[in-house]
Amino acid sequence: MNFCTHCGTRLVAGLRFCTSCGAPLSAAPAEPPRVDPPPLDPPPVAVDPPPVATAPSHRAATTDEQVLPWLAADRPLWTTDDADPRVAGHGSHRGVPVAAVVVVTAVVLAGLVAFTLHALSADSPDPATAATPADTGKKSGGASTPTDAPSEPASAKTAAAAVVGTAAPGLPAGQKDVAGGADITAPPSSKGRVDSKGRPAKYPPKAMLDTDPSTAWRMDGDGSGQTITVSFGRRVTMTGLALDPGFDKTGRNEDRWKENRRISAATFTTDDGSAFTVSFATAVDLPVKDRLQFFMLPAPVETRTVRVHIDTTEPSPPRTFDTTAISRLAVLGS
Repeated sequence: MNFCTHCGTRLVAGLRFCTSCGAPLSAAPAEPPRVDPPPLDPPPVAVDPPPVATAPSHRAATTDEQVLPWLAADRPLWTTDDADPRVAGHGSHRGVPVAAVVVVTAVVLAGLVAFTLHALSADSPDPATAATPADTGKKSGGASTPTDAPSEPASAKTAAAAVVGTAAPGLPAGQKDVAGGADITAPPSSKGRVDSKGRPAKYPPKAMLDTDPSTAWRMDGDGSGQTITVSFGRRVTMTGLALDPGFDKTGRNEDRWKENRRISAATFTTDDGSAFTVSFATAVDLPVKDRLQFFMLPAPVETRTVRVHIDTTEPSPPRTFDTTAISRLAVLGS
């Protein structure tokens, strides 16, 4: 089979010219040019399948791993592999270093403990600076021990300081009685009795303020709970008080001290609320020179009045007078 080398027309054998284009033909016409087919798609590349996770090998945990699992030799203290549920959180959460968690927890606990201790110490009073009302104006051994004035306002002084009267034959040296011309009120006096000479006896409150021990204020019965008020009519500076807590009249065959009640304790209060509870000696055979008893204040107090509250009395001896008497009341100051 012949073909034209110029146009590729299929020709009959033996022709010298191409019947289509007229081109001269060679003795042996060549084969028509070969046209290669279009290239095929490249062969697929082999892709290895994803590795299949194998189950972790199980081995006996050491003592350290049983107590602290993160100390295992085959894993770090922390990891960022979200697929490991032992360390990572759920979803997209990343692993948290165990050491950091321990440190943060310790810091938080230490802060809470420090805050609690500070709160407790702030609410608690300092025992080294705390003071009790009984420390103010307290006396021991019959003598006064001056103390610093309390820091609270004068109107808040309600607690009575317990002191003991000191026996003396008269007022302390250098002390002045400022109650001589004062007004005084007291419970009703005893009536209907006569003295040893048959004269009607009188026991007015003013008898407490004079210097005669044979005169006294006296009331019937137990005077416990009764109050006597001394009004100066002016502001005085009080430094102490003196009291003869019974009937101090004596004679050839009589001693009224032994025949009446004696006041064993009384509370003295000033205008600013300062209160002093004083105990007195009341023995039946107490010598006459020791019956007038005084006490000094821890610090001077300015006042216009003094109230004397009779707290307790000693019972009167048998077959005597059931009465309460005061022979002398003196206010020391200026």
